[in-house]
Amino acid sequence: MEEGVNVREALTKAQSDDPDIGPFLRSIMHSPEVPDIGQLTPEAPDVKRFVAESFRSKLVDQVLYRLKPAAGGRPQHLQLVVSASMRRDFVRRAHTGMAGGPTGSQPMQDEVH
Repeated sequence: MEEGVNVREALTKAQSDDPDIGPFLRSIMHSPEVPDIGQLTPEAPDVKRFVAESFRSKLVDQVLYRLKPAAGGRPQHLQLVVSASMRRDFVRRAHTGMAGGPTGSQPMQDEVH
């Protein structure tokens, strides 16, 4: 269980420190209301995109996820919002797969997009 807590803390810190994710994450951690996009004018364009898509955002144990709708026979699910600092490692691990080999491009594209 301790490892799970450390991973969650690392994810939260990386998301919070991310210039695109951080401002949105901090705003929803402090208030359940959707942030006013006018207050984020000086922020990066991706911050505004997070605000515009806030209805798809879900905070679970202080980690930000995007709610992906059901499609192609797959049920609705949560997709981790990966910070820029963790993307390379995340993609490497996703491509390695449980059996140690690549998982293929379509499953990876489904998870990253």
